[in-house]
Amino acid sequence: MINKAHDHWVLHCEKYKNFVVTAGIDSKICVFDFKGNLIDQIKKQRLGISSFVVKNDLIFSGARDGSVIVLSYVRECFKVIAEFDSLNSITAMCVSDRHIMFGDSKGKICVYCLKTYKKVCELKGHPSKINVMVNNTKYLISGMMMVM
Repeated sequence: MINKAHDHWVLHCEKYKNFVVTAGIDSKICVFDFKGNLIDQIKKQRLGISSFVVKNDLIFSGARDGSVIVLSYVRECFKVIAEFDSLNSITAMCVSDRHIMFGDSKGKICVYCLKTYKKVCELKGHPSKINVMVNNTKYLISGMMMVM
């Protein structure tokens, strides 16, 4: 059972190279082989992992503590290769070939370049929490919860 290494709910499960990678409300990222054996465990975030994307041989993890980390598998080991901070809880995230974009609980979207990990822009305008984000090479679409 994959959830044996987690102390709380598993919210995300993805295939990454020859592994299964899970992330949960316990703030852990756990890496398993396909037989279910625990290979590695990363705990760099707090308050639960709320957004999780695997793309371009990288793992992107956003948490309720406002942090976003980028992990890479280098020489038989998972390493954090970039970290970003937001003032608010990360609620949605998407990754293109050139950018990482994440939205927060106050309606702000941050866009960073994947080559340099420098901030490209900050998009404001949503009056409440970003619930979903999708993108293609031309557009970013985001959705929020309307409070009546």
